[in-house]
Amino acid sequence: MSQISLIKVGDQSYFSPPIEGQYFRELAVLKKPNPTGKNKNPDWYIYYSIWDFIKGEWVPQKFYSNFTKQEFLIQKSKQKDLYASIELDEANNDLKNNINPRTGKPIAPFDGRSYAEALEDSKDESPIPRLEEAISIFLKVKSGKVGDKAGAENKENTTITYTSFFNRFLVWCKNEKIDGLRLDKFQRHQVHSFLESFYLKGTWVAVTYNNNLGFIKSFFNHFAKIYDYKNVVENLEDKEITEESDRFNPFTVAQLKEVFNFIDSSHTIVYPHYNRIMPPDNQLGLICRTIFYTFLRPSEIARVKIKHIKRYKEGFFDLAIDITKNKKAVFNELYIEPCLVEMYSKLGWERYFNDKKYENYYVFTSDLVPSLKKVTKDAFSRKFSTVINKLSYGSELVGKEVVKTLKPEWDDNFSLYSLKHTGNIIAFKAGFTLTQLQLQNRHSSVQQTENYLRKLKQEINEEPRPLRPAF
Repeated sequence: MSQISLIKVGDQSYFSPPIEGQYFRELAVLKKPNPTGKNKNPDWYIYYSIWDFIKGEWVPQKFYSNFTKQEFLIQKSKQKDLYASIELDEANNDLKNNINPRTGKPIAPFDGRSYAEALEDSKDESPIPRLEEAISIFLKVKSGKVGDKAGAENKENTTITYTSFFNRFLVWCKNEKIDGLRLDKFQRHQVHSFLESFYLKGTWVAVTYNNNLGFIKSFFNHFAKIYDYKNVVENLEDKEITEESDRFNPFTVAQLKEVFNFIDSSHTIVYPHYNRIMPPDNQLGLICRTIFYTFLRPSEIARVKIKHIKRYKEGFFDLAIDITKNKKAVFNELYIEPCLVEMYSKLGWERYFNDKKYENYYVFTSDLVPSLKKVTKDAFSRKFSTVINKLSYGSELVGKEVVKTLKPEWDDNFSLYSLKHTGNIIAFKAGFTLTQLQLQNRHSSVQQTENYLRKLKQEINEEPRPLRPAF
């Protein structure tokens, strides 16, 4: 006999029966008509009690089976007894299989395996958290609210990304009624099904799938290390990234020149009643060239401070772990091109180097004057999107109307990251080795770097092969 306790299956709580694993109180009995005596019973029926998981109590059941049919009622007494005993045996077989004889449906409002798992978990005093609690803990770690790296600036975007992803994972698990599982009870196929559900619908491309698989592995591995159990998802494989991917396409050299010419030149905006001359955007020009030459990400540029740039005239930035995406110190010495050194030297950074109060001033601000106020990476992206939009459209006279038309050469997926892709390709053509590109990109594998060169490989493949001597 066990105590009545609450268990959770999926997102619903239930009362467990006091007789462990038994959903009926006692075997069913046959009730016959009793025309005499104090409690007169005119009917034939089968009587039993089943457990109500919602109310937490035994509920009596009357099952009349086929006893009310004319074929039964016209039979002789012995034949009725024989028939009723057969019906009683079948009813008890149902009860033993946790089926309600009266309805033919399972007594429990969930499948037996889920209940068995939930019952096992309810008795288990293991400290390993269940999914929802584990996600809450993990997001605090990633946000920098706990641990040695509390408050790190690169946690800002990480928190948003991880929160969005794991909220989606939790909703999916709730729909599958597995959100109540402890982490060590998850099975590899369950996590794989979650990932595949978005990939097969086309919501995720291979790169997105691989990134999200990394989130999942990191999550399960975090707790597997703490509680010393096997991480069942560690062997899930990445998707192969195809060469046909058009995510963040690079510019041609002609397009790149056009982009920088537009940013570096003044241009006129025509309004209904007046024209406005816009000066060159020096900040955007410097940001774009920094991405193109250094391969820094927009979010990393926004976090660069005085303390990181003091060696710029030597041709290096010293990026801290709390700025870079991969958080690996081996990649933190960033090479600076001589043309960039010349541009940076005009900003007067040196006057901030000898006073510690300026150490944490941001460098790439809206007016390029070091400040404690940080700009967001989205500010760069929005301004650059405006430039691409201006360059992408021309106009032609259709009848008496001037119509905007998309230029064929600009009908592609361009963004700030296109500068990074283009920079990798031009650097490789200029003589950078693949390893130098990997270090400059701060990639953990050469395969990541090769993805940036996919268009270059297509271009090389289309070139004629030189003739070799015949032997």
